[in-house]
Amino acid sequence: GYKIIYRNAQGERFLGHNGKIFMRKRYRPPLPLSRDKVEMKYATDPGAGNHCYFPVSADAMDQLYNTDLPLILVEGEKKARKATISGVPMIGLAGIWNWLAPKSERRTVTDHYKINDDLVPFLSEGREVYIIYDSDSHQTRNKAKSFDTNTLRFASELLDFKCKLYRIDMPADGSDKCGLDDYLCKHTSEELVDYIEAHKELVPEAEALRMKDPYKDLSNLAGEPFQINYNKENKPTKVNFNQEWNARFF
Repeated sequence: GYKIIYRNAQGERFLGHNGKIFMRKRYRPPLPLSRDKVEMKYATDPGAGNHCYFPVSADAMDQLYNTDLPLILVEGEKKARKATISGVPMIGLAGIWNWLAPKSERRTVTDHYKINDDLVPFLSEGREVYIIYDSDSHQTRNKAKSFDTNTLRFASELLDFKCKLYRIDMPADGSDKCGLDDYLCKHTSEELVDYIEAHKELVPEAEALRMKDPYKDLSNLAGEPFQINYNKENKPTKVNFNQEWNARFF
């Protein structure tokens, strides 16, 4: 297969949380098996965490930093790259949930859905954020639920930055699944922009608020309701309950 190199907004290669150069591996058949005996198309090194994929182009980065323009996120590095070289800069996510910070940064209750630090410099009050999904996002009931939950969770966290989230689903190409890169093989970037504007759906603030932790203010006052201890193998070993939190809650 091949390696996908990740660089930060300044064009420097990212380091993973394991201290090594961060990259993703894209395998070609025959695909290797995971520990759960599932075929893997992609993989990252153990303990590397996750990063967002930025296009390496000064002009593209200028557009991404421009708060007058929407910040567009798409699943997959190749889609982000294809859109960027077509004149519509985007940030790539290595999976729809990869707007999240690495698990090592989300061990407390209030940080369970913390936004990845890679995205934070691009978020400012009033900025519109778009997330683009492939056409099969509603293929099955379980898949539709997962995508809907992801959208609402992301929208709820963006409220802290006073940003609005819009969702766009790519159209199917007949009976075939269609991603943004597939779409751009048959359409111009102008047609893509027109499609996005015509089909973007605002996530209502009331729905996003329902996903927020109703006890976040209490946790900020008294500390986390509980703390989990982990061993060197990253396995939980003990749970300590915060009695002050419980007392204030009751």
